[in-house]
Amino acid sequence: TAYEISHGLVGSEMCIRDRNLPMETFNIGADELPFGVWKKSPICEDYLKQNPDINTYQSLYDESVKRLNRIISDSGAQMAGWEDVLLTHSEKSQSEIEVNENLLDLDFIPSVWNNTWGEGREDIIYKLNNLGFQTIMSNSAAFYFDMTDDMDMENSGLSWSGYVNYIDSWGTEPLNVFANKVKLQSLGIKESEIKNKVSLMESARSNFLGIQSQLWTETAANTYEFDRMLMPNMIIFSERAWGKKEEWLKEKSATKQIVFSKTKDVFNKLVLALNHKEKSIASVLKDQVKNVELEFKSNGEFDAQLKFAGDTLLF
Repeated sequence: TAYEISHGLVGSEMCIRDRNLPMETFNIGADELPFGVWKKSPICEDYLKQNPDINTYQSLYDESVKRLNRIISDSGAQMAGWEDVLLTHSEKSQSEIEVNENLLDLDFIPSVWNNTWGEGREDIIYKLNNLGFQTIMSNSAAFYFDMTDDMDMENSGLSWSGYVNYIDSWGTEPLNVFANKVKLQSLGIKESEIKNKVSLMESARSNFLGIQSQLWTETAANTYEFDRMLMPNMIIFSERAWGKKEEWLKEKSATKQIVFSKTKDVFNKLVLALNHKEKSIASVLKDQVKNVELEFKSNGEFDAQLKFAGDTLLF
């Protein structure tokens, strides 16, 4: 049976891994399961007839997932896969947004991939976090390196999750994907459309394990295309994964975010210019004017000062 195959597969894989590296996580994948795939199976029909407690295809799906979960847990690993596992298996397919209440006790780490703007699942990762699931954000609208960034026919890549450029990756705030008002404005998404979206509760932040990038290779026809999609995407993704939160994302409107970002860019150029000028002049003063000191300090956002002969210029 399918269960015996699963048991044998998990067991043999654990034995192989145990020789060199313990397997703590077993990823079952399990995304994009078409609705109704079992409905014409005589075996499934007979199983439903013989098990009155499992009388629908949804309950058959639930029981199958739970049984596979037990097989993996009993082997000493934790089950992981895509978030689709935890959603109701319905005719809505990838538009389904309801979490399956029968699987809330599943020992499972979902990687949440379907974040296509406007399709309703932008906040699903926060729903799962708040319900107690530890999750990984795999955001297709920001961290899929194979998404193309424009409509140029010669630009390889796909666009099923929208057009994704470097700014989309860099400008995504993982703990609140709705924080980038400039992005929402570019997509025509109004604040009224997101006011009822679920936010990550402070008490559930520890359930947010991090972010993960993906590069699917259907359109990587050669080494050049693969390298082009990998870099500099990987560098920008790394900055988003490990860098601090962008200050401009704290602003509450697209206009303010744009003004803040541009003002910060100009001020950073000023800081660099002042720092360079201080170093070039200080070396001259050191040799020619012994009693006059020049000192530059930068104290963070929009705060710099230049001390010269006892006077302080504030910027």
